[in-house]
Amino acid sequence: MTAYPSDRPSDRAGEPTLEPTEFRALPARKAPGSIARSGVMPPVPERHGRRTPAGRLDAVDRSMTDTDRALLGDLDRFGFLTTNQLQLLHFSTNASELAAARRTYRALTRLAQLGVVEHLDRRVGGVRAGSASYVWRVGPVGHRLLLGDTAARLRRKEPSLRTLDHRLAVADAAVRLTLASRAGSFELLKLTTEPDSWQSFLGPGAVRQVLKPDAFAVTAIDDYEDYWYLEIDRATESLPTIVRKSLQYARYVRTGDAVQRYGVNPLVVWLVPDEKRKQAIENAIATSDLDLRLFRFAVQDAITALIAGGAG
Repeated sequence: MTAYPSDRPSDRAGEPTLEPTEFRALPARKAPGSIARSGVMPPVPERHGRRTPAGRLDAVDRSMTDTDRALLGDLDRFGFLTTNQLQLLHFSTNASELAAARRTYRALTRLAQLGVVEHLDRRVGGVRAGSASYVWRVGPVGHRLLLGDTAARLRRKEPSLRTLDHRLAVADAAVRLTLASRAGSFELLKLTTEPDSWQSFLGPGAVRQVLKPDAFAVTAIDDYEDYWYLEIDRATESLPTIVRKSLQYARYVRTGDAVQRYGVNPLVVWLVPDEKRKQAIENAIATSDLDLRLFRFAVQDAITALIAGGAG
């Protein structure tokens, strides 16, 4: 018998629904004060293909604070983060928005000048949003700090708009879950993104397949742990493609591997940009002979409400 979270005994009936902290959207904000007036980050020293000397790399490493390392780790995990997302994750605790924006600006300016981080040429929210419009990624020095002095030199270009939009949407979901967890809506026990969220399994004919959720999360409310595969849809894939990926999740469920690992099958959450897309995906899956108990559907900014409600 297939094990779903809703099959287990639950004491949640009768309990008040947990109200998550409301996070409407995560737009790029105009940074207050001198940040807004400047409109641009200070210039970063140009790199002419020369490798940072080991002695300077050690000096940069020693200068890194715990917040610097956490920020670098998140950029490595998500690939790209906006100024606003970094502010929410690392500089907004017990601080006013003005103070948090200033701290974010100072930290990113310093790390960019060191080559630990760098921003893309493409902005989010337009030039008028100032430094808050930048999208950040690991810089060449940050790359070596993460992988060691023998790390290969970075050779990369600007991501496509479609790739960037999807990666930032994944990060948006992660930021919302993190902030909701801090606010006490639930415990966020684990959150991994690609490729750490991937899971290989043997499909029909003993052919190895790889399940590739955009993220995998484990949350807890009271004595219950809930497991979630997150699929971030940006309305760029056809409905048949969505159904094919959903069928792969169903094949994985039939292997019993997830139940052996977690005691229950994680639910697959399709996060979508709007209600129209949500209804279209739900209808497509419902008419494909798939067990709807395996799936949940939500607009992107409703993820915290869905997770706070539990999988039962």
